[in-house]
Amino acid sequence: MVHDAARRVERIVADTDTEIKVVLDVAKQQGEDLLASARSEGAAAARRLAAAVVGDARRDARQEVLGAQRVVYEEVRTQARARLDALATSPDAAALAKRLGDYARRRLGSDAVVEFSEGEVGIIAHCGGRRIDLSVSALLERGMASTSAQIAELWS
Repeated sequence: MVHDAARRVERIVADTDTEIKVVLDVAKQQGEDLLASARSEGAAAARRLAAAVVGDARRDARQEVLGAQRVVYEEVRTQARARLDALATSPDAAALAKRLGDYARRRLGSDAVVEFSEGEVGIIAHCGGRRIDLSVSALLERGMASTSAQIAELWS
């Protein structure tokens, strides 16, 4: 009887050792799987974060470039306006205003009413329902639009 009990105890211990080994192997495999999954998720999160940081940096750099371009554009515009304003007090102002009036009459017809701007060289003319704006502001905007491609070449 003692001998049978001892054998049962040995079998129980052996079975328990086997079960413990199986449980430990399963736990070890689950731990390795969790670690691999965490590494993979961490790497994916790092890639997403890096992409977001690069995107932010690109946006910031683009804003800086656009800001610098705007400063240059505004400086060109300011200088052009100053030159047009200087024409108003130059000896050529009357001749230039007359040429603008003649141009407007050729475009609108000889019946066109031409309004000369005080203190500027620009004019506004109209005839019937048609109108042509050759004011300093309009001339400046047209000039800036026609040179915008040349200004844009400064950035390339």
